[in-house]
Amino acid sequence: MKKRCGSGFKLLGTAVLEDHEFFVNYSGWASIRVCEGSRVYGLLFEIGEKCLASLDRYEGYPSIYNRFQEKTKSGDAEFDAWVYVDPTPREGRPKGGYLEKIMRAALANNFPEEYIKYLQSWKR
Repeated sequence: MKKRCGSGFKLLGTAVLEDHEFFVNYSGWASIRVCEGSRVYGLLFEIGEKCLASLDRYEGYPSIYNRFQEKTKSGDAEFDAWVYVDPTPREGRPKGGYLEKIMRAALANNFPEEYIKYLQSWKR
């Protein structure tokens, strides 16, 4: 985030998005898709318009990824969070070293063991 937003963000903590799942798209990058009963874990940030515009450019919104607001939970609080979603659900293999970055963040932020195992299953 610092690379993309400088000091224009604040980490609020970990968050959970219900009824969605993580997957790796055909281009080798992470995305999410609707999946009843599943959860996606991630980090929740408070950002300003300048940071959002920077993230939009980085994620290729609106030409590559779509951006939606979804209800997430962090602790006992609920937040509307922006999420970037690949419009095509085609699965692929992660780019070299990419999944390892995601795994490091998941471990560093104490994501549930079951979720970390799920992420590991994408090493194909």
